[in-house]
Formats: sequence, structure tokens, C-alpha cells
Amino acid sequence: MKGKIGIGIYWLVVLCCLTYYFFYFVSYTFDVQEEMQMFFPDKKSISSFLLSSGGLCKLLGMNSIQFFDIPFLSAVINGSLLTFIGFICYLLLKQIAIRTYNLFLALVIPLFLLKIHADLDYLIDGSYGIALILICMWIVSMIQGKRVRFAVTLIGTAVVYWAGGQLVVLYVLMELFYESVRLRKIEKYHIVVLLLGIVLAYFGVRFSLRSSLFLGFKQKDFYSNMLQPEPYIFYVWIRVFITFFTVLVIAFILSFLCLKSRYSKIGLNTVLIILTACFGSLSNPSAHDYQNWMMDSLSYLSRRGRWDTIIKMHEGKIGLSPINLNYVNMALAHQGELGNRLFNFEQKGQNGLIVPYNMTYYVSTLLSDVYFTIGDMSTSESYAMESLSLARRNGSPRALIRLAEISHLRGAKDVEEKYLKLLRKMPHYRSINIEECIKGKNFPNSELDQLLCFMPIDSLLTIHIETEHDRNAYEYLGCYYLLGLDTDHMKEFLLKYSSNPNWVPMPIHFQEAALQLFIGDSKQLSHFPIDEKQSSRFRDFVQAVKSVQANRNLNTLKQSFGNTFWFYYQMMSAKKKNRL
Repeated sequence: MKGKIGIGIYWLVVLCCLTYYFFYFVSYTFDVQEEMQMFFPDKKSISSFLLSSGGLCKLLGMNSIQFFDIPFLSAVINGSLLTFIGFICYLLLKQIAIRTYNLFLALVIPLFLLKIHADLDYLIDGSYGIALILICMWIVSMIQGKRVRFAVTLIGTAVVYWAGGQLVVLYVLMELFYESVRLRKIEKYHIVVLLLGIVLAYFGVRFSLRSSLFLGFKQKDFYSNMLQPEPYIFYVWIRVFITFFTVLVIAFILSFLCLKSRYSKIGLNTVLIILTACFGSLSNPSAHDYQNWMMDSLSYLSRRGRWDTIIKMHEGKIGLSPINLNYVNMALAHQGELGNRLFNFEQKGQNGLIVPYNMTYYVSTLLSDVYFTIGDMSTSESYAMESLSLARRNGSPRALIRLAEISHLRGAKDVEEKYLKLLRKMPHYRSINIEECIKGKNFPNSELDQLLCFMPIDSLLTIHIETEHDRNAYEYLGCYYLLGLDTDHMKEFLLKYSSNPNWVPMPIHFQEAALQLFIGDSKQLSHFPIDEKQSSRFRDFVQAVKSVQANRNLNTLKQSFGNTFWFYYQMMSAKKKNRL
């Protein structure tokens, strides 16, 4: 009884550790997974899943993922599934030899899957399939009679084919290896089951137009740009099979060891704990993982309008990517501070303001958000449509919400209701309120369709400034010229719009640009509403530049003026001319 309590506590600790890992590192990734699929749990959809090979695992996965936008719940779901897989592995290993070290060997597969679950390309469907075959193997191992075991194995093969599709091949192989290790011999019926699994898999691919398990032998980079997740699940399944086979071999070898003394048991368990810990360390996040999770966290925060958090998490950071800068600059625009605080962050050109389109879901969603912020409903709608088509399975709820918001702002009630009808089929979105989503913002109604911004960005923004007097479009256009050091267009921009009362007060960085670009032309400068504080600071900057030119060091200049357009202009000009 004490032993069972100790084992229960052990697996409870494992569950807590896995849940902690997922909650603090991966919950943002789970949220992005949720917004990349649409699942309608009606009778028709469920029936179509259950009547197709591999449909049950897919149904379980899609049903789980719809709750992934709740961070703690997503962590619990993933942590519980991996803990369950580890516990079933422990029960299977006990059938080979009842040893304490089984508790550590049983962690190998959950630790292998730990980092896999943190990968945006992977779906939980695959882990449900792994849990299924382990359950079937455990049920078979509990049966004593050979004939009954053979019958149950056949039934298990059929069930795995129905629930997991191509997983049936790996199931019959794992069953063959496991039973031969447990029974210390290969029964004739094992060969029959193996052939049955291969035949089922062949017919599944040949006549149901399913993807072949052989796609799982590709290199990992092969799966990165695929819209369908099944091939990457095959990739994981094959490697889980190899890992499980290795664990069985280790357990089989260790079963022959005679551990009579306490010290030999302690020594062996210590070695296995160390080896398991070393294997688990492979799941530690890498710099690349942190970068991906950062991107997912930005998507999560922008979806919920937490602009202050986005700004604060980037303050003082260097080496920001264009994606990071797009989110930061969009957050500044939502706070009405883009033209005042743009250079508080390390800018790297125009791509940091509006990133180039690369035909991916992530960038499509980001650009839809950026243009929605600017007030360009048509371009935002176009990118939302792209997000809808590039999402992993059946579309994107986030894209549908954006389309409903745009339809609401345009007054297109029929179109809005069409999108809401789809959203309300999903339990998590049944009570969605579009007016609450847009938070009372009254964006202008633009009927322009720029076909994914084939029109030059500055021309597009100019249209919104002149026809709709949109403040965000005005600041985005000015900042676009500043970041590109497009001095000619920036001069025209300042002369054209500085006297317009719609753009009062004049953003700080635009004042800085006027002082820099019209230096020596006091007549022109007198037309700009420039604060005396900025004029005085510019004079100090000019004196500082002379000192910098003498010692050829920009660090001193950066300390005092690093958050100004003047420093950006000086730095970028120096890079272009390869001086200073």
C-alpha cells in the first residue's frame, strides 16, 4: 500500500512539473495553435471524423485545441496527456521486470514529447495516437491465454487503424517487439498481426487518398511550410517508435541483472536517473525556441490588445527582429505614441514598420492587424482572407473575428452575421460580441481594395490621409519616410501636412526631422510648430556631432540622443557612407 502511494505521489509530481513547463514556456504557442484551426462539434462533423480512418485521434485533438487559448487549461491538458503516456509506459515496463528504475525509464517518451509539444508545427493529435497504442499494448499484456490474446491483438489492430490511421504500422511493430521481449519469444500470431497492419496501412493510403507514413522519414525542415500537420505527426511517431524500442532493449538487458544488495540497486537507479536527466535536458529551450515563443507571445498579447505589455517587454532590448518591431510600433500607434516614441526602440528600417508579405499565416495575421490599426479596412480584410486560407485546419477563428469586425464597421450586417454564424458553431465563441472586440473604435470606411498592397505603401497611406484624415495613417507614413531616410518625400510630407489642424500637435520625431532636414533654412522652419525644447536639444546635438566626428565614436552620441531621429539619421547615413 505504501508503495502504491509513493508511486502515485511520483506521477503527481511529474504532472505538476510538466504542467509548469507548459504553462510558463509554451502556453502562447498553444494559443496560436487554437487560432489556426476551426472545429465545429456538430453531429455531421463528428460523424465524418468517426467514419474515417484516423478520425478519432483527429477529433480528440481538435476538441482539445479549441480550449488552448486558456493558458492554464492548455498546460493541464498537455501535461496530463504526457503524464498518462509515461504512466502507461511504466505499467508496460513492469510486465518485463518489477524494478524501481522503471519509473525513470518510463519518463523517456514523455521527455521526448515535451519539446515536440512546444513546436507550433505539431498537433496534440499525434500524442493521443501514442497514448492509444500504449493502452492497447497494455490491455494485450494483461491477457494470459494465447488465443484470447491473439483475438484481442487483432481487435486492437483494427481499433488503432480506425482511430489513428497509418499509426497501425507502428502499433503492430511495437506490439511485436514488446511481446517478444516480455514473453522472451515470438509467437506465430505476431507475424499475422504484423502483416494485417501493413495491409491495412496500404489500403488506407491506396484507396482513401491518405498521406503515407513514409513522409515521416523526411528532414524536419520539410514540414515547416506545410499547411497539413499529418506528415509532421508521422515524423514524430517514427521517432517515438525508435525511442520506445531503445527503452525496451534497455529494460530487457537490465532484467537479467541480479540486484541483491541495496547498494547495487541504489547505484543502478542513480545511473538511470542521471541518464534520464541528461536525456531530458535535450528538451531545454534553445535560443531559437525562445525566439519562436516570443513571436507567439506577441501574437497572444496583440490579440487581446495588451499594448502596454508589448511596449514594456521590449524597452531597453537590442537586436530586435522586424517582426518584434512591427508589434512594438503597432502597440505605439494604438497608444497614440508612434510619432513620439518610435526611436525609443532600436529601429532597422521600413521593414520594422510594415513587414514584407511572405505568404505565411503568421505574417498574414500580423499585416492584417497592422493595416487594421492604420484604418485600411480593405487591405486588412485581404490579409485576413489570406490567414483564413493559410490556417492549419479548416480556417482561423481569429481571422473570422477580424472579418466580422470589418463588416461591422462597414455596416454590412448580412456579411457580419455570416461570419458570426460560423464562429458561434464553436463553443468557445458562442457569446462573442463584435462591438466589444473593436472597443468602440470607429474606423473609417475604405472601399479601396489594394490586392495585398500591390500599390506602394506610401501611396496607400497617402490616400487614407487625404480622404479619411486618419491620424494613424499620418504617423505611419511619416515614420515610413523617416525609417527609409527618404528625405525628399519627408520634406514634401512635412511641408504638405504640418499646417493642417488635423495633425496637431506635431509628433516629436517629425519636429526632429524638420530641424534636421531644413537646417539652415529658418524661413521654412518658421512654418513648423516646433517646440523650443526640441530646437534647443537639436543645437546640443549639432555640437555633440562635431565632437563625435573628432573621435569617431558614436557611443557618446547614443547615450544622449539615441532616442531621436537625429541619431538614427546620423547612424544610418554613416553606415551607407561607411564612415564614423
